[in-house]
Amino acid sequence: MRTLLAAFASFVASAASALAGISYNYADFNSYGTAWTDAGDEYAYSIANSDSLAGPGTYTFNEYGSAPGYSSSATVGVEHNSTLTANGFHLTGKAYGYVSDDYGYAACSANSESLVEMSFTLDTASRVTITGALGLGGTGSPSEFSNYFEIRNSAGQLITSTSGVGAINYKG
Repeated sequence: MRTLLAAFASFVASAASALAGISYNYADFNSYGTAWTDAGDEYAYSIANSDSLAGPGTYTFNEYGSAPGYSSSATVGVEHNSTLTANGFHLTGKAYGYVSDDYGYAACSANSESLVEMSFTLDTASRVTITGALGLGGTGSPSEFSNYFEIRNSAGQLITSTSGVGAINYKG
């Protein structure tokens, strides 16, 4: 049994008015993942990384690792490649897991997560456009756990959300 899962997201946002600038309250990048096999938990491979940007800049992070088993293997990976500017942001994140059971009876599994949380304000009232896509590659089935995107206002109220696979188009 061979399974390849890849989850990715790409978002681009910009202020519709050339007069509006973006101030970032915070931008947190988080990566998590674990791969397990029949060799035991002591041979599992884990990803755990967090980083924060206080303002405009570029954030890049890639980590991959494999857990060996007796007749199986599992690999996880997480990637971030994002740019924040005073006029917009471009966020990309990818998480994948690959498991291989060559004999049909070995136990192996992998899961990983690429997460970006950010808060920003505009210096002038303006329309904000956010476009992007949530996707899932490989032989897995998309679910609300595969990909998730949401926008909340300053009071914490949910404005819009998308899960699974599909396009993101928000103007408001």
